[in-house]
Amino acid sequence: MINFESLVEEFKEDFQIPPFISFETLKNYAQEGYQFLKSKKDEDFDINVDHSARALLKEYMNYAYFKKRNEFEDAFQSAIYSWLMEPSK
Repeated sequence: MINFESLVEEFKEDFQIPPFISFETLKNYAQEGYQFLKSKKDEDFDINVDHSARALLKEYMNYAYFKKRNEFEDAFQSAIYSWLMEPSK
């Protein structure tokens, strides 16, 4: 199981998320984003080692925070494709 705690804290700091937004809400965005990325890649990946995946996941969380999930794939299509072409880490 993936530990999303450090990712959520990093996301809150990087994107200046207000403290009143619950940890559980942000964790749900992270889990949802992880599943989205996992559906694109045929193999497992570790967000603590794969920095491209981690960056994409934080961007997904940002889009989810602003209720724009449906726009994420179009906006990051090129970055997702590049990530998929990277050798496994």
